[in-house]
Amino acid sequence: MRHSFICLLLVVSAALSACLPIPYTFHQLQYSGGRNSRTGKCSGPGDELKFAFHDIYISARMDSQGRPDFALDIEVPEGHVVRLETAEATITSKTSAGETQHPISLVLFNFGNAESNGAMQPLVGQTSKERFLFGVEEFYGSFFFKAHGGPIEAGDEGRLKLPNLYIDDVLYPGPVIPYRRVTRISIDSLNC
Repeated sequence: MRHSFICLLLVVSAALSACLPIPYTFHQLQYSGGRNSRTGKCSGPGDELKFAFHDIYISARMDSQGRPDFALDIEVPEGHVVRLETAEATITSKTSAGETQHPISLVLFNFGNAESNGAMQPLVGQTSKERFLFGVEEFYGSFFFKAHGGPIEAGDEGRLKLPNLYIDDVLYPGPVIPYRRVTRISIDSLNC
């Protein structure tokens, strides 16, 4: 009896750690000089885009591992201050009937708690350095925004317009980021 239980436990453990090809359908964002990477703890699609924008760094995603999950992260180095002109981004979807616009109301998150009125507060930069085995890496003050009111609406292709940004009291038009819905296959373990 005991050997049967151990064998069963080994079979279940092996099955749960097995890797399988898993398809993900998501909105892939593209921006000049940007880099797509995955979100989440497992492998998966390159559903998050990060790019430099006038001395700061912006990360955006419309999905997380194939599920609707809009997020915007603004990284501000020390010596810089950023402020959103409005707390709204816009998705313009292309459809057979033309273009439709969907506003996204942005909410600033601090440690998992939403602050509905904090989206337009000054984002004061910070820089910290951490030493790793193969060198030193800099980390910047990170300000994380989510969509207020649940999942966003987006067609198969279109563009995401981020709010205009004041960077050190200079107003810059918000980046316009084209997107398209794609399906990618990723090798993931079953226990992810």
